[in-house]
Amino acid sequence: MRDYSFFHNLFSLRLGGKTQMNVTVGFIYVSDICYYRMEENPEKKEARKNQLLNETIPFYLTKFDQIIGKNKGYIIPSTTTWADFVFAAALENFEYMFGASALDKYPALQALKKRIHRIPAISDWLIRRPFTNS
Repeated sequence: MRDYSFFHNLFSLRLGGKTQMNVTVGFIYVSDICYYRMEENPEKKEARKNQLLNETIPFYLTKFDQIIGKNKGYIIPSTTTWADFVFAAALENFEYMFGASALDKYPALQALKKRIHRIPAISDWLIRRPFTNS
């Protein structure tokens, strides 16, 4: 996705922008959310879920909500990047895992997701895509 977004000028070439995108997207893939999703033991899974919902997620999503709010709805100010697409998809998965109200405390994150989902090609895909529970 990075190569595609670079080719289509969706990538910020500023070092600070690259760093912000990598940190934001990196959180999604190395976070405890991955461990929660892979956990097979129901008791351990519930314990991980409680820790995520009460500690980990509020800590990070509050920070990301502030960054995206400060940047007027973008991970990088005024620029749609590959990171916005990845983060919007991750937020949708987050709502799927933890319920539709999981983002209620994070208006900037909700706005980012809605902005990406309003892009005509994305909106069309969301209507047509097959359902998966992953």
